[in-house]
Amino acid sequence: MGRKIQIMFLTIENMKNFDLSFCATAWDGEKYISLEEELTKNMVGYIMNNHDGERMKKYNERGFIIAENKKLIKDF
Repeated sequence: MGRKIQIMFLTIENMKNFDLSFCATAWDGEKYISLEEELTKNMVGYIMNNHDGERMKKYNERGFIIAENKKLIKDF
């Protein structure tokens, strides 16, 4: 069985409601759109809204660095 994916219809405004910055990424059928493109490419992000500790653990295990907020991220 393959991986599960979630399909959503998004706008930039509702992407701001995601819990983690690197999760605010979408594909429009031609290109990827991300609120924090450079950070996401470097597997770095920050907590944007209420978050689930299990999701943070999952992304840490995948190699993502997660800061408490955007102000704590330095030079990525």
